[in-house]
Amino acid sequence: MLKKFTINTTICFSLSIALATLALTISESTFSGDDKHDQQQISQISICHEDGTAFPWMIPHEQQNATAEPTGIDVDLIKKACSNLKIKVLFVQLPWSRCLESLKNNKVDGAFMASYKADRQEFGTYPEKRGITHDPDKRLHSEGYAFYILEGSTFEWTGKEIKNLNKGIGIQRGFSAKDKIVKLFSNKQDAEKYINEGGKDPVQNLLQLASGFIDAFAGQIKRTDYILSSQKEKRFSKIVRYPRALVEEQPYYLMPSYAFVGKYPQLAQKIWDNIQTVRESEEYKIFSAKYN
Repeated sequence: MLKKFTINTTICFSLSIALATLALTISESTFSGDDKHDQQQISQISICHEDGTAFPWMIPHEQQNATAEPTGIDVDLIKKACSNLKIKVLFVQLPWSRCLESLKNNKVDGAFMASYKADRQEFGTYPEKRGITHDPDKRLHSEGYAFYILEGSTFEWTGKEIKNLNKGIGIQRGFSAKDKIVKLFSNKQDAEKYINEGGKDPVQNLLQLASGFIDAFAGQIKRTDYILSSQKEKRFSKIVRYPRALVEEQPYYLMPSYAFVGKYPQLAQKIWDNIQTVRESEEYKIFSAKYN
């Protein structure tokens, strides 16, 4: 009787070890690699943005403290999308070029607002869709570009070429407008001669235009129109938008870092999915109306 009991005990013990090993194997298979990381609880992510006003999408704070937050439609959209996933957002305010470098060096988890540029993929990731490099459905918003000139200027934009250019075109440093404008010149030397990246934000470029240092400024339409309509900016009263747009519209995205997507691929996709869901909701219409 004792012998039989010993054998059964040994069998049961061996079976228990086998079952435990099988369970561990299944667990590691199910949550292996990237998926395992996505099971970890994340309570906060850091996202950088430029330090210039991009009304109505993002208005940077003017306080020099860590608790201050920007405002704007995209800010509210990102906060709501992440809140749905029980994640708090820490916004980091930097000049745009430094923001992208911080993204590239994985000092922040993401950056916004970024239009698609092929060479910008060295800094971070875009939401992908089968067959295309970026998915417009996951955008934060869409925005166009136009030339801004002085009243009475002979500057001309035909839609295919620029005419009567003497002093050059101002653009924001690191912005996609440069890629569009470079293609309008027949050679690289002329592009380097006439494209002026001296202004880091729209106000600096508009000041150059108002002072006659450049012939035109290629600016994002909504944010530049907002600056020109401001009562405080009477110094820009002689600046007008050229009637033909440079770019009608293009999507702008939240770009997670490669490190973040590598560690939390499912979470990155959930954030993009939630951005789309919130942007298409009635709630979005309500909070975006605050900035009209």
